[in-house]
Amino acid sequence: MGALSLTMLIALQIILMRIGMRRRQARNHAMTQAWRPVLNGAMMGIVPATLPPLAPRDMMPFLALWLHLQQSVRGDASEQLNAIAYRLQCDLLARRLLNQGNRTQRVVATLVLGHIRDRTAWSDLIREARQLDSAASILALWALVQIDAAETAHALAASLLLRTDWPLAQLATILQEERDAWEPALAEAIGTLDPVRLPDALRLLGALRLSLPPVLLNQMLAHADPDVVAAALRLATSPDSADQVRAHLTHANWQVRVQAVRALGPLGQRDDVVRLKALLADPHWWVRYRAAQALAGLPFVPRDELEALAASDRFAADIMRQVLAEQETL
Repeated sequence: MGALSLTMLIALQIILMRIGMRRRQARNHAMTQAWRPVLNGAMMGIVPATLPPLAPRDMMPFLALWLHLQQSVRGDASEQLNAIAYRLQCDLLARRLLNQGNRTQRVVATLVLGHIRDRTAWSDLIREARQLDSAASILALWALVQIDAAETAHALAASLLLRTDWPLAQLATILQEERDAWEPALAEAIGTLDPVRLPDALRLLGALRLSLPPVLLNQMLAHADPDVVAAALRLATSPDSADQVRAHLTHANWQVRVQAVRALGPLGQRDDVVRLKALLADPHWWVRYRAAQALAGLPFVPRDELEALAASDRFAADIMRQVLAEQETL
């Protein structure tokens, strides 16, 4: 009898849950039917004087719909959606959810506050951006950048350099239009880092295609730690750095030589052919391979000259033939 009673209770609970789910779906559908035309009209500049009623229990589904539309628009259409959100006091709700809601509610609140660029939520978003939760914290970074990119860079540049859990692709998307604000702040933060952290920080800047001021880059290229030098060579993309890059072609550390060859490839001049040819006989395979790639990528070196370069050395011949064969398959 006890087992039968428990089974019946579980069955009843499942039935009640399904009824509740269907009711929520019906409410969400009704809310969408009422509000989608209003939001679509707002994006085209047609804003009604009176908005449809919106019950408190429908606010989260409404915000989901509002965010979905915000992802696909910019400019005036986005501002019109923001105006609707302010009329419904979504800013107040978002700030409350950011402080008191569960994880899902905090994520939604972060996105809303970023789109409406709510300055009053600044300190709460800074707190979220420093949390260990990777997904929630990088969304908070995005929201802060929408509000004030320069101040965000000043506040979070050092934290960004220490984060190894933020996806690079997402981070690059957030920073791509704000390079002028972030590059000076990151350069300043680089100078305050523990030397042990420097290689990872420099590699992050290279992955994000950000640059350092020439003076600071030269300091990194002259660093005593080979890992720092190798990472800094990834940022040496200016012709002004070519001489320092050439100086590292004979570095004792093979990883530094590899990065020096890679950096010299796009910067190479006719005189660099002799330097790169010498590296075709380097003891380390990766150095030989990158040197062959750099030579093959020089626009002023014809193919017959490349084939002649490899004739005098067995190692050079092997690696050059491999690179030339790879080019033929492209």
